[in-house]
Amino acid sequence: MLLAACGGGTNSGPSTSPAPSSPSVSPSVSPAQTTPPPLVPTVDDFSVDYSVHCRDAVPVAVSWTSSNAKSAAVTVDNVTQDSGLPPNGNDTVTLDCVTASHQIGVVVTAASGARASVVHTARIIADPTPTPMPDVLTLTVNPSHCVDTSMPVQATYTTVGATVVWFELDGGVVGGKDDLPLSGTADVPGGVPCDGNSHQVALVASNDQGNSAQQSRTVGELLQ
Repeated sequence: MLLAACGGGTNSGPSTSPAPSSPSVSPSVSPAQTTPPPLVPTVDDFSVDYSVHCRDAVPVAVSWTSSNAKSAAVTVDNVTQDSGLPPNGNDTVTLDCVTASHQIGVVVTAASGARASVVHTARIIADPTPTPMPDVLTLTVNPSHCVDTSMPVQATYTTVGATVVWFELDGGVVGGKDDLPLSGTADVPGGVPCDGNSHQVALVASNDQGNSAQQSRTVGELLQ
């Protein structure tokens, strides 16, 4: 009997290649978010207008402008008199007719709560004599740029009822009292110090009876 020879072997299935690997993808990283610093408020201008001599209560008119502020308040001797005022505006506070000096200020507040302030000094002199009062009707100051240690400042002003006028810087007399026109334009003697601080320039108008009135302006780098 013939036996049919069965050929041995293994059947191979269809060959498979390994799947190509996917390129690795780095996770995306968002840039760090930075919060801008809060805006710092500043008082750009602050003026105080009042009569030095008085026989009755003294109304003090104040006006101001500011930047980056949300509200303002007016203070007298570090006590708030009026609050919730606009960042640019004016107000009137009343002082007793008693010989004294008072600190009149404005405080501006930003949305962040940051504050800035400027303070002027008001001198009040009780005068019982019924004499006519001089007045400073207008005062504008035009500061220049620092030259060495001082900043030249020119002022233009008008007065009525005065026989003599003079400048004061931070409450002290500067220059002579007989050198200035009663109305016109003049340089503030010696200018304003370039020391990184704000300074109060005032024009005082007086008559022969010793009565006087003044207006003041802020000059220099303002307080923050």
